[in-house]
Amino acid sequence: MNRIKKIIVMLCLFLLPSVVNAVGSETHLEVEYKKIFNIDIPDGYIGVQGMIITKDFFVVAVIKSDNTETALLKYDKNTFKAIGEPVVNNKLGHANDMAYSKEKDEIYVVEKNQIIVLDSASFLEKNIIDLPFECEGIDLDKDHYYLKDAKSLYVFDKDFQQLYTFSIEVEYSRQGISKHGDYFYHSLFVPYEGSSWEKGSSLVRIYDLNGKLTNTHYTTAGYGELQATEFDEDIPYLLFQGENGQSAIYTPKYLTTSNFIEVTDTTEDTNASAILADEAGTIEKITVRDGKYSFSPILYIEPGNYKYTITKFESEFSQDIIIHAAVEVSYNVVKNILETSVIYDQEGFTEIVEKIPDEVIETPINPGESSNELLEQGTVENPQTGNYFPFYILPIILGAGLVFVLFKRKFFFKL
Repeated sequence: MNRIKKIIVMLCLFLLPSVVNAVGSETHLEVEYKKIFNIDIPDGYIGVQGMIITKDFFVVAVIKSDNTETALLKYDKNTFKAIGEPVVNNKLGHANDMAYSKEKDEIYVVEKNQIIVLDSASFLEKNIIDLPFECEGIDLDKDHYYLKDAKSLYVFDKDFQQLYTFSIEVEYSRQGISKHGDYFYHSLFVPYEGSSWEKGSSLVRIYDLNGKLTNTHYTTAGYGELQATEFDEDIPYLLFQGENGQSAIYTPKYLTTSNFIEVTDTTEDTNASAILADEAGTIEKITVRDGKYSFSPILYIEPGNYKYTITKFESEFSQDIIIHAAVEVSYNVVKNILETSVIYDQEGFTEIVEKIPDEVIETPINPGESSNELLEQGTVENPQTGNYFPFYILPIILGAGLVFVLFKRKFFFKL
């Protein structure tokens, strides 16, 4: 009997799934970034702190080496060139986090238990708002203030009446917050070894409006210390203080795919042809075979709205058939992918089918860049969060097979 118990215990240990230690202890998305421009640190200053994006400028805060002085730098959003001289304001502290009001064209800098309100162009002080507690993060919209201390994020109405709060990540080096759409983005830096993340790596925790952690963007070491994540329209910009002293602003690279569009018609005309055109002119002309035709996939390189016409030519006695397509391309920041929605005017056609091939192309966001070689693009989940075969069940399968063989041979009854 004891031998039977030992065998059962050994089988149970064998059947337990092994634990594999991966980078990070949670579901995450590894994101790479493309540098947009370098930050020129003035003499006597040691590095960057917070950042905000206004309607015209990137605004970056830098701190003096003795921590006695903070200055704001201004960069043109189109040329990425520095504008004017640094503006010093000793009330801003480290200016670790800033927010921008589009309605008032003002910059809000959080410093301990105060918000310093600045004119977005001149950086002149317009107001000081006292807070009931010390904060290290801020964002806002026309109806709400979003404030963060070391452990929680607080949502206030425009009269500073607290609506609700929720806990956030308190480990690692905490930076600012940014609200965009239906999510909060909390920037973090991993300054030491011993955690489940690589030393020198950066994280952007993404919470929904109810405080649920929905995703984490993980960036390997090498970019430097992440200081801030801010948005211009739908594009995130990240400020890193480089390990070699060279600070810069980056945008993510994202995953994208290409689609085919197949149009099925009822025609039996073997001489029919079709032309795909955008607003600039013809993109492709193809021959219709058996009433079907598919245009070549065309890659999108940036979000936007794109309009096309598909014209089908039958015999010389038949009327041409025209179909209109409008393609809306948006950037899903949480998943770090481009997504599309397509609206067709289907008059004259019986069916339109979108086909997504297996091809995956990695493309950086290039602000201001455009292309007329665009049509349809699908979405693809990052392999980091995709579905994998659960290899940990292999021991269970093998163990079950062993038990079956032992019973089959009446092995237990001979013990």
